[in-house]
Amino acid sequence: MKPQKILVPIDFSSCSKNALQNAILFAKRTDAQLLLLHAFFVPTPHAAVGTTAFVEALAQEETESINEEFLKLKSEVETLEDVKYEILSKRGSVKDVIIHAIKDHQIDLIIMGTKGASGIDEVIFGSNAYSVINATNKPVLTIPQEAKLDKIEKIVFASDYRHIVDRKVFEPLVWLANTFKAELKILHISGGIDYLPQEEAFEAKKLEQFFKYVKHSYQFYKHDHIIDGLNEYLENDAPDLLALLPREHHMIDKLFKTSVTKKIALHTKVPLFTIHENN
Repeated sequence: MKPQKILVPIDFSSCSKNALQNAILFAKRTDAQLLLLHAFFVPTPHAAVGTTAFVEALAQEETESINEEFLKLKSEVETLEDVKYEILSKRGSVKDVIIHAIKDHQIDLIIMGTKGASGIDEVIFGSNAYSVINATNKPVLTIPQEAKLDKIEKIVFASDYRHIVDRKVFEPLVWLANTFKAELKILHISGGIDYLPQEEAFEAKKLEQFFKYVKHSYQFYKHDHIIDGLNEYLENDAPDLLALLPREHHMIDKLFKTSVTKKIALHTKVPLFTIHENN
């Protein structure tokens, strides 16, 4: 899986600009083209006469403002000129605009920013990242506001060792590890038990055929609570990237919706790479 086209949602915040700078690094490595996408909303007034003309006028005004912002962006992010890119702005919700763009522009990878735990901003941007991951089967790389991925040396892939599917699922992760020559740590949180159940041990062995061409190792970490254990492991091991394969989105739901995590470490410190079973 070598991405030909990478989608980067842009809202002109420092968070999305940081995601763009990281996306440029990816594009340089792979000769991929970037699609910079901005979603905007125009309120529709409740009126019987002249509504369409009024809404179109608002949309035109917003479009002109967006064009000015993109001009500023290009002057601020000078490395953008080092890669192939195009710019697109569409009216609609962030999730809907992104999902349509994925289909219309044959997107292979989404790289988007997430803000840290800072009140309402976290709720807005966290839910956007969650909704995109939940709605697409394309790989999504979410990057915290301060994170830099100029190098990826260590990737932690948190696996539950259940119902491992075919090789295609892991192609984005294998590509990522090989492209950056990163070490892949396949992590299993035991859930408080001291052994690996037979079924999970069998599925874990199957991973060997998927990752045999990647430098990898198996890590087992005992903790009564999976999410807290994962937070704790990441805090101690300090990987450059966390990879997840959502299982009916249960783990993703917990990561993005749990309000009580000690430092919300998963999406404030460590970039998150999600892959899907139907990519």
